[in-house]
Amino acid sequence: MFGLISDYTKWHYSYALVAIVHLAQEFARFFFNLFSVGLFLRSLFSPIFSISLNDVASPEVSDVVAVFMGGVFTRIIGACVRTFFILVGLLSGVVSVIVFSFIGIVWILLPIIFPALIYVLGVVSFSLL
Repeated sequence: MFGLISDYTKWHYSYALVAIVHLAQEFARFFFNLFSVGLFLRSLFSPIFSISLNDVASPEVSDVVAVFMGGVFTRIIGACVRTFFILVGLLSGVVSVIVFSFIGIVWILLPIIFPALIYVLGVVSFSLL
């Protein structure tokens, strides 16, 4: 009987707690990869799509200005879209770490909470009689 309790305590506070920490890391890594946080940080100001100047012998000045302004505009759009996805990815990772921190705290306190809950429910049920 005592071997079972000591084995459970050893598993509960060592192996399972380490598994919860690894699971939290995997969730954070998943959200960073899902929203491509690293890739979007490296290519933040890259254009979202490219407008090329036609192969004309002497392009008009207005064509050059239009291509330049189009490139600036697409870089701004690309930076806004990438920033949105970076923020969503970081927020998702932070939320997952917060949730798993709460789960870890509950997991640590579970051997205390569960018997106390059973005791309280028993006292309440006996007081109703």
